[in-house]
Amino acid sequence: MNNYLLIVSSLNRGGIENYFIQLATALYANGNTVTILALSDQYEPELKIKAEKVSRVISLKLVTRNFCFPDRATLNLLFGLNKGKVLSEFGDIDRIIAPSSYALVVANAINDVRVHKCDIVAGVYHSREFTWNTNRYHRRVERALFSNALSCGKVHVYGKELLRELFNEYGLEFREINTFPLGVDLEQNDVKIGSYHSRNIVIIARFVKFKSYIYHFIENFAKLLELDSNFRLKIYGYGPEKERYEKIISSNNLDQYVELKSPIELSDFKNVLRNCLCFVGGGTALLHAASLGIPCIVGLDNNPDITSPGFFSNIKVDAYNELTSYASEELSNTINIIDELISLSKDSYEQLSMEHVNKSRKFNVIDNVRYFNLLFTEKNKQKKIQFSIIRYSLSFLFSRFDRRFINRFDRL
Repeated sequence: MNNYLLIVSSLNRGGIENYFIQLATALYANGNTVTILALSDQYEPELKIKAEKVSRVISLKLVTRNFCFPDRATLNLLFGLNKGKVLSEFGDIDRIIAPSSYALVVANAINDVRVHKCDIVAGVYHSREFTWNTNRYHRRVERALFSNALSCGKVHVYGKELLRELFNEYGLEFREINTFPLGVDLEQNDVKIGSYHSRNIVIIARFVKFKSYIYHFIENFAKLLELDSNFRLKIYGYGPEKERYEKIISSNNLDQYVELKSPIELSDFKNVLRNCLCFVGGGTALLHAASLGIPCIVGLDNNPDITSPGFFSNIKVDAYNELTSYASEELSNTINIIDELISLSKDSYEQLSMEHVNKSRKFNVIDNVRYFNLLFTEKNKQKKIQFSIIRYSLSFLFSRFDRRFINRFDRL
């Protein structure tokens, strides 16, 4: 058995955070020892309790030198990690999984302190790691970091579509290596709870700008009411876009039809989704909904309109909620998709429900554990990723300055 270190951004509610708790649980169940290093001190109590049942949970602040930037762990990387604390906390670690560029930098910093190096696999959970905000110096540095990791064969990606995009970014020959679908714990989801006669629609997501499908769906919800005045929409989540959603609900007189509700725990999914017609969204929430037999319409991140590739059960790609995974002709208006759904016979609806259950089984965290074991046992994983922690930390600092200064810095 092995000693794993999972480096996560935080233990707040979110798809990647929930995924890593489930991955830690699966690794622990297989007899491995698991440590979770949270890069932020922010956490949801229930999520932290779950994590602590299967792992040690440590904050990055514990192992950094915090005398200069007490609240900026990224900038504290400029001064390196506390060697004694790293050896004390991570001395027995032999495998590190880092799902972001920041996590990868921290993983390398930990390895630099250790005499016996452990293997690192960097993950790409979302394309924003190397395609969003490309005009910012910090993002360009992040993409360069992944380019170096690619050359070492150390990148795993949840879906070959993201890997193709990353290879194209650097003009490298695309190879379908180290790709597998994101997985969640599906063992307890064995009951179909979708309702053919219902007109309730559910979204479960963070209220952030790149979840643009939420805004577009609210904006167009009145068109659904023209089809059937019994439609209702419940949106569970939290985040900075809440006020924007409230304004669009109010301005379109949708207050009695659309509800913004508090975020929920994974354990509440069954109750929330029970007797709803369908789910709209992406990420791990979609996988859980599909495993419960709820027809799921895929919501695309950063989508400029209300189009969707359709039902999750029909999707051919692993990176299912990435806009770049689809050609424009593969997208349809979400309102039309729901219109087709309510036009189905009851038998056809139940068949669609079962197709979602079967599709979700491809996205199983137990399979992810096997994939990671294969990645870590490949011989080419021992090559060191060459990258400067100082460059990364300074890029984070410079990205906060005026754009003209950044452009001048790039020319140096």
